[in-house]
Amino acid sequence: MIEKLKSFSSTKYSLDELLVLSAFQRSLFNECFATGIDVPDWLEQSGRAISAAIKERVRDELERKLVSAKARRASLKTADERRKEADEEIAALTAKLG
Repeated sequence: MIEKLKSFSSTKYSLDELLVLSAFQRSLFNECFATGIDVPDWLEQSGRAISAAIKERVRDELERKLVSAKARRASLKTADERRKEADEEIAALTAKLG
């Protein structure tokens, strides 16, 4: 597990695996701190990288859910709503073209 932290690459792991690595990294970090041992640079760096990777994966998932929700909402629009949106888009594009 330590080798995974030392050679961390976010593309290798699923979100579940990232969470396990994060927990392990925090455990090692806390143990170093509690025993007064200097925290190795690779441990701090892997912690930052894992945290960033988790945030990125969570954001990606939220964006996928947002796109899906918007698509579901768009499918529920009436013909009049879709016509009005198209008319607004046409007017805006016509205004930009002069």
